[in-house]
Amino acid sequence: MSPEDGGCFYHPDSQGTLRLSVLTFDTSAATGPPNVRHRLNADERAIDGGQLPNGCEFDVYETDTVEDGDPTRIRFWQIAQVLPGQCRIYLFSYAYPIAAQAMVSADRDMVDREIRQMIPYPEVIR
Repeated sequence: MSPEDGGCFYHPDSQGTLRLSVLTFDTSAATGPPNVRHRLNADERAIDGGQLPNGCEFDVYETDTVEDGDPTRIRFWQIAQVLPGQCRIYLFSYAYPIAAQAMVSADRDMVDREIRQMIPYPEVIR
């Protein structure tokens, strides 16, 4: 983990890598509610979106890229927590070689289930 890059989690025998980055924004000077939904880029595919049981807005999307010469798929979960005067964006990503999709599907699905049950810290951080 590092303050600049967030956390990076993987098992040496697995094909997938889970990353987490948390961004915190001061919204005390905002004149309206923050726009927290992800706007898809041309190379991104929407998977799901809406509101989690904890009240946070979320978007799930994925994109394909090439990492170290290997075709790679990255699935993102963007979760927005709006608090009085503050907004936090939790960005989880799970990257894996496209050729290993069948091998990582159970892990990716487990990550999806767990992220959707997350309980973010409920207080404003100063």
